[in-house]
Amino acid sequence: MLRFINIHELHAKTPQAIDQVAHGAKMIVTKRGKPKALLLPLSEDEIEDIVLNSPSFAKGIKAVEREANKKGWRSLTDVRKELGLRDA
Repeated sequence: MLRFINIHELHAKTPQAIDQVAHGAKMIVTKRGKPKALLLPLSEDEIEDIVLNSPSFAKGIKAVEREANKKGWRSLTDVRKELGLRDA
């Protein structure tokens, strides 16, 4: 079931809206009549796939790696090798 909910109604009825979504409803959140967000049910098993497959997540990881390289940080794998420890 797809339904529209404006941001003011969502603000006033967040717990009820989340319960509906948890039970399978899909909601498009609108602001001033324009769609702004989509609320979908999410299981714990799906979280990792969604995060790891997110282009913005991958972009963020690359930015962190670049910054770490600039500062001369070493990876945990490299540190473990230097210490003679197995990779976890």
